Amino acid sequence: NNLVAAHLLPAGQGGHWLGTDELGRDILARLGSSFRSSIGIGLLIAAIATLLGALLGWIGTLSSATGTIVRNPIEARQSLPVLLPALALAAAIS
Repeated sequence: NNLVAAHLLPAGQGGHWLGTDELGRDILARLGSSFRSSIGIGLLIAAIATLLGALLGWIGTLSSATGTIVRNPIEARQSLPVLLPALALAAAIS
């Protein structure tokens, strides 16, 4: 019991700004590590989406037939409302 209490330091004690967990690990360091992973994944997905969008935009300008093939599915998707299904889903879940 005393050993567990020594590992569970409250915030600000022993140089740990957010305290420690049951195993004595610094909570701030663990948050920083998970934040780094999340930011990396988010940036990778944003870069892929940007490259894909730029590629589709460029392909859409090549000729009128190619532009029509690329633009029509995009315009069809953009014509669908986003907010109403999202609200319906939120209402169904809660």
